[in-house]
Amino acid sequence: MRTTMDTIATRGTWVLHGIVTDGLGEAAHFMLMKWFRSQCRERLGINPSPGTFNLRMQGEHWQRLRPQLHHNTAGAHPALPVIHLAPPAGFCAASCYPVHIAGAIDAWAIVPHIGHYPHDKLEVIAPVNLRAALGVANGAAVNLAFNVTAPLAQRHRTAGEQA
Repeated sequence: MRTTMDTIATRGTWVLHGIVTDGLGEAAHFMLMKWFRSQCRERLGINPSPGTFNLRMQGEHWQRLRPQLHHNTAGAHPALPVIHLAPPAGFCAASCYPVHIAGAIDAWAIVPHIGHYPHDKLEVIAPVNLRAALGVANGAAVNLAFNVTAPLAQRHRTAGEQA
């Protein structure tokens, strides 16, 4: 089936909405690995707090932005500032995007390059424990701002294509 890509003319700060949720509990151990911490310091400019801040994302902007985040493995999309983490053998790579959480904290959205990643999940890392710094628990609504610097493409299905 053929699809088309249209340009979404919106650029600037996109504020997305997420709900705080638990993760799988694996990130804290992963984030203590020497190679990961070293790349975060060198490439992202942070010493990350162990664990990720997990959000269930929702809304129209998320639906438009998500495909760009999950398919930007080559770092070629000009609309989103991105830094890639390159792991040693046996670990997955990740794309990292600068974000601003709850209008208060600069952080990085981290998107692992793995198949079957949940469509509504976003993990965020920061130099502070975000749950504690924001005073939030599971179920809390949090705003997350991305800086979109150029128009994004949106995939449209043709008349006969299934969703």
